[in-house]
Amino acid sequence: MGRASRRKHEQRTTKAHLPRGNADLDDRLREQCQLLAILGGIFDKGDVVAALPLATTIRVLLHDTSASPSLLSQLGIKSGLRYRDTAQHINPQNLLPNPGLVIIKMQMGSGSSWVAPLDNLSPGRTHPDSLFETWWTTPITKDANGNAWARREFVLYLANKGGGAHVDPVIPEDLWALEKDNSMGWQHSDPIVGEGVQMINGPILPSVRQIGHELQLSLEAGLGDRLSGG
Repeated sequence: MGRASRRKHEQRTTKAHLPRGNADLDDRLREQCQLLAILGGIFDKGDVVAALPLATTIRVLLHDTSASPSLLSQLGIKSGLRYRDTAQHINPQNLLPNPGLVIIKMQMGSGSSWVAPLDNLSPGRTHPDSLFETWWTTPITKDANGNAWARREFVLYLANKGGGAHVDPVIPEDLWALEKDNSMGWQHSDPIVGEGVQMINGPILPSVRQIGHELQLSLEAGLGDRLSGG
């Protein structure tokens, strides 16, 4: 650390700090919930890059570290909420890939893409709402190589390494294969585009969009008047 950087660090650590009151934390909660809705709406209109700041918003609300507690933890409400679960769960008996949070959209002449279903769910994807640790850390997406990922891994990858708040100089090989090399293994065939065409996109961005939708529904159901200022 250089002399100027050391001096700035010392100034930051010696300044007085005030704890945030509950009223201010509630204001920050409403702001982050607004971001969930705004960024989700932008994604749904076709600007899928909105998944990057959406992942960062989800991280702010949920992710705890030793130095930085999440907003919901600061409010003391994270563990008491029930979290909406819209995933297709992994069946250990099934060796095929499992899409988890996304579905396939097929368009004749254009190919197939992964999309967030939002509330357009099959009966097998309506589950009882989960407690946080189960919802956050249970693997729900599995590729053809047997690699599996939880909601936590997709969100923190996009937020911390994939461009939400930082771009890492390296990318985990399994995530690169999932996003860029179609490790899910699905292909599209029709008379126009031909046989065996790979998916147009990877599942990570639409999965994070679906996680944002789940979280928004969970907060609205569990906090109600608090989000409206009531």
